[in-house]
Amino acid sequence: MRFVLVNHCHPDMPHVCATRAREFAAALAAASHRVVLLTATLDGAPGDAVPLAERLVAHDWSRPFHLACAPRPSWTLDLLRGGAIPWPLRKALVAGYYWAMGGMFADWRAGSRAAWPVLAETFRPDAVWGVFGNTDAWLIARGIAARANCPWVGDVKDHWSTFIPSLLRAPLARRFADAAHITAFSQSHVDRLAPWFQQPKTVVYSGVSESLLAPPPDTRPRDGFRLVLTGSLYEDASLNALIDGIREWLSRRTAAERAEVSLVYAGTDRRRFAGAARSLEG
Repeated sequence: MRFVLVNHCHPDMPHVCATRAREFAAALAAASHRVVLLTATLDGAPGDAVPLAERLVAHDWSRPFHLACAPRPSWTLDLLRGGAIPWPLRKALVAGYYWAMGGMFADWRAGSRAAWPVLAETFRPDAVWGVFGNTDAWLIARGIAARANCPWVGDVKDHWSTFIPSLLRAPLARRFADAAHITAFSQSHVDRLAPWFQQPKTVVYSGVSESLLAPPPDTRPRDGFRLVLTGSLYEDASLNALIDGIREWLSRRTAAERAEVSLVYAGTDRRRFAGAARSLEG
């Protein structure tokens, strides 16, 4: 089959936002499907100068075809996304962009638009996925699917209720009511989509290749009991609640048991973690 996957983050971006679509595309290609992965360009690089139709015809389909589309210049969106606009005005502009344009990356969508008819007519996808992320990935997926007369699927790797302003969640969801299906990162994502999306939903887990993992030990390492926290920390209240919970759990252990426990953080918010975890020292 032939699939188009739309994800804002370039597959070479050193960020988790690039991982799900990149690995999903690779897995589909490994299963002998033909896959186009459409993303934004990386660090302001220009798009490929070779005509898209020629590149599609010449491509080795044992691997995904990566199509990086450069956004059209938009100083307003650059300022808005960069946080340079004062908050009250920024809030109004964000609402306006969502209401009028459907998303905060209309510049990327505009830059990708020339590729839509070529993908529809030359590649002829059987289905198109848009990875949320952001609503513009869904708008691009829906636009390509409409031209190709095929279904489109909304993939959800980030919670709708976290990334869409509260007053816009229902109206924006109605714009995407024509999605044939929803795939989601976890059952939690599926459950939290229920108020806004009535389509059938399937969990498609993101994972780590077994080739990257060391063989598991037969028993837990003898050097203690490790708790590992990974990723971004977000709001302080959740971090402090976690630390309070660990402190409560430790209070029920013996001194010997407490001495065996370590808490490890793998992420970029190291200073915030160290400050919050200071109460656990010793």
